[in-house]
Amino acid sequence: MRNQGNILIFHDKADIKFSYANTLNVLGYNIFEAKDSESALSLISEIEIPIVLCDQIYKERNNGVDFLNRAKSVFPETCIIMVNHNSDPDIADEYMRSGAINCYNGTSETDYLSEIVARSFKRRDELLKEKFQRENSTKDQTGSQPGNLNPVLKFDAEGNILYANAVAISLLGDEWLAGNKVDVRLREHIEDTRTTGLHRFVEVEGINRTLSFVISTTAESEFVYAYGHDITEQKRSEIELSFLRNQTEKLALYDRLTGLANRFYFDERLNAAVMNAQRNDEKLGLLIVEFDNLKEINGNLGYKIGDEVLQGLSNHLLSITRDIDTCCRWSGDEIAIVLNTVGNRPRNVYERIRESLNEHIVKNEYARNITLSMGAAIYPDDADNQEMLIHSANLALHEAKGKIGGSIIEYSELENIKPIYQRQFTSGNLLNAIQNDEIEVFYQPIVDNSLHTVIAVEALARWNHPEHGFISPSVFIPIAEQSDLISVLSLKLFKKLIEDIKNLHDQGFKIDLSFNISRRQFGELNFVEKFNQTLIDHSFSKDQLIIEVTETSNYWNSSVAREQLQALAEAGFNLAADDFGVGYSSLLQLYEMPFNELKIDRAFVNNIDSEKGLSMLESIVSMAKKLDMTIVAEGVEDEEKEAVLYRLGVYLIQGYLYSQPLPIDQLTDYIRGFSQRNS
Repeated sequence: MRNQGNILIFHDKADIKFSYANTLNVLGYNIFEAKDSESALSLISEIEIPIVLCDQIYKERNNGVDFLNRAKSVFPETCIIMVNHNSDPDIADEYMRSGAINCYNGTSETDYLSEIVARSFKRRDELLKEKFQRENSTKDQTGSQPGNLNPVLKFDAEGNILYANAVAISLLGDEWLAGNKVDVRLREHIEDTRTTGLHRFVEVEGINRTLSFVISTTAESEFVYAYGHDITEQKRSEIELSFLRNQTEKLALYDRLTGLANRFYFDERLNAAVMNAQRNDEKLGLLIVEFDNLKEINGNLGYKIGDEVLQGLSNHLLSITRDIDTCCRWSGDEIAIVLNTVGNRPRNVYERIRESLNEHIVKNEYARNITLSMGAAIYPDDADNQEMLIHSANLALHEAKGKIGGSIIEYSELENIKPIYQRQFTSGNLLNAIQNDEIEVFYQPIVDNSLHTVIAVEALARWNHPEHGFISPSVFIPIAEQSDLISVLSLKLFKKLIEDIKNLHDQGFKIDLSFNISRRQFGELNFVEKFNQTLIDHSFSKDQLIIEVTETSNYWNSSVAREQLQALAEAGFNLAADDFGVGYSSLLQLYEMPFNELKIDRAFVNNIDSEKGLSMLESIVSMAKKLDMTIVAEGVEDEEKEAVLYRLGVYLIQGYLYSQPLPIDQLTDYIRGFSQRNS
């Protein structure tokens, strides 16, 4: 009978081992036997052993799973059948997840054992064929040749090389020939292994390759063995990932264009400054500066000139502020400055900053049309916490922008001015609006331009005020949060948008729903349970939902927020990092938060024309892909930017290039027309 192949039987009971060997011999297989793991590994290194039949328990301290892991790591082409006498499904699952090719229940039935072995040989042939095809397709790129053996070395107690197979010599060089001595580092590992009997892992640099060896011995042996495998590609991936992580750390704290602190780092510095001021009974100033007409420079002279102007202004601000102060790029054309210990006359500080900036502007031929609008607030005079300090400074800035030629407005001056938000829109107005259905839901399509189809919509709230028309969420959402109306508003809108999307599904449009959740909702008791129950009540699948998370404070760094996000993820909800790249959001969140999707903020999309902007976007996209995240680009308004995003592998597009936010009736017509045009 023709030899069907080599099989190594590794079992601790002689009678069972004999029974297996006899059965398989009759079937034409060439049988080898091993008494322990080291002799088994040594035999595999010297003879081509396609299949190992291994019991789960044998007479040494290591168990079958340990042998399985070690054998697969150094001899990946050897396939292992694990014996599972009790047919325990949990044990079988563990074996298969650890790399076993099959499980055998130990029955004495010849036909069943024959079937298991034959099936395993067939599957091994398929795996080898797939591997050969992969290696053949990438050989020209990697410069490596496929091989069936791994490097194997044998040493004595003094570190002398007693044996090195051909693969080891080809990868490591002639200095690893038998008769040579290994270096001091490896000798220490050999001695440690002989003394303790424990395995040691060591990396060795070969000829343009990096190899990982497991060093092992047995109590009965005076020799030490090293079984290796090539990890060159793995090391290259680690180097690439390390580079991206270094970029992540830089992007996590500083704005790449200006070198100023970003919103995340700013929040940390402002929080520390408020605590310090509180502890020392001092005053703290927050000044937000907007460079009016900077966008006109971008439009008229190009983003390169606009970036240079902004960089010059940022560098000048850094030169005139103190080391204890913090300058942050607040938005595209705004910079926020934390001024520690401003004393009793902060206005003088603001005036000196404005005067110095104006002197710098006059000297720059491109920046001469820029004017400065500045809003300021003082802790604790104008606000007793970090968030209210930011809110107060923003209100002051809004009033300053209404002045011709720019000006400085302090929050304390607003007591007499009464900004439009405080004058017209209150919690009472908002409650009436909710009850009268003045808060409407609009939907902006998200298009997959690789498939030419609308795959999702983002829900956006709009206040249709009877006197003032549509009012931005940036106005009424803060009011809802501060007055505890956010839960009432969110629940009502949530029911409405679920009804709208279900109607679209009934019409045959299978699209997902993306929507934002307020931070205030995360603080509610049993928030996740309530949210889940609402979906159950409306028979709506959570698989068709994407919950967007946006925040610009340290709240998302708190344990409460992280627990809520984790609870949502564990409940099966999809989570998206919204407006990624501004505010608190940073690449570090991608490691620490259970996000499935990343939405790139329009600020990055708008800067895609510049070399630095494109480089930053490439880094973000590369990292998101490595983390297997869905990527959506927001604020896409022209085909040129869409083409660049497409080349980067970003296919999901949201923005005015395809559609503005639409009410549900117009959305239905849009999706129907889009489908017909692209069918």
